[in-house]
Order: sequence, then structure tokens, then C-alpha cells
Amino acid sequence: MIKFLSLAAAVACLGIAAVAGAQTAPQTKLDIALRLQNVEFQNPTDDCPYGVATFDLADESNHSVGAGTACFKSLEGCDPFVPGCRDTASAVFTLSLEGGSITAPVTLRELALSYQTLLQVGSGKISGGTGNFAGATGLIQGGGTVFFDDSGLHPTLVYRVLIRTHA
Repeated sequence: MIKFLSLAAAVACLGIAAVAGAQTAPQTKLDIALRLQNVEFQNPTDDCPYGVATFDLADESNHSVGAGTACFKSLEGCDPFVPGCRDTASAVFTLSLEGGSITAPVTLRELALSYQTLLQVGSGKISGGTGNFAGATGLIQGGGTVFFDDSGLHPTLVYRVLIRTHA
């Protein structure tokens, strides 16, 4: 009798676990590396008091996969901009990819390597999205260097984006 009750209790627990698992929304994970290209800066706005950067997104094979914006909310450091100075910027990245977009507040830490080159490292958490990425969560991290001269900006920035969607 005790074995029968133990077996019945085990089956009941498995049934409850199966029902609970069925009620949990499945997750889809997407892990991509994105190169930021053709970066252009625009004037500040009410929502972006330290300016807006627009850029194209390419995959590791350099194929176009979308576009993005960075809305700069704050910037501290590097005034004046001289080699060795460090700054920290707070921005909101919006990355438009096939099927929708993701939004991620990020912190960018930069070091001026010279008057024409800076090193950038950034990270943040995905706070949401649209389309196929509605309700997305995840991480964004990466960085690289930016060289600038009279012809513009020449970034070698790569960000890894880990997107979790909840169906």
C-alpha cells in the first residue's frame, strides 16, 4: 500500500510539473554580433540632450542586417578632449532588425587613445522590443575603436546581442 501511495504521489507531482511547464511561455534565443557602420551624429533633442547617433548594422560577414540609433541621455568626462581622458555616456540603443526592433539602455565607457582615436566599451540590458521582439529581454555588450578625421568617423565597433523573446 505504501509503494502504491508513493507511486501515486510521484505521478501526481509529475502531472503538476507538466502542467506548470506547459503554462510557461517558450523562449527563443538569438545571439548575434553586430558591426556598427556609417555612424553619423545629429543635434540634441528634448529626449536626447547629448545628441543622437544613427548607424547601419552589419553581421560578421559584413552583410547589412538593419539600422540603429543611440539617444544620448548623459555624458561625463573628457572636457577638454585630450589623450588619456575618460568619459562615460548613458544612451538608449534602438536596433531595427528584420522582424522588429529591440531597445536597450546602455552605458558606454570611453578612453581617448589619441586626439583622433578612442576606445569604447559598452553594455546594457534589453528592455523591450517591437514586432517579433515584443517583450524581449537580454543583453548587449561590446565595443571597439573609433578613428575620426576630416572625412568623418571610422568605427570598428562590434556589439554582441543576446535576445530572449517570450512567445
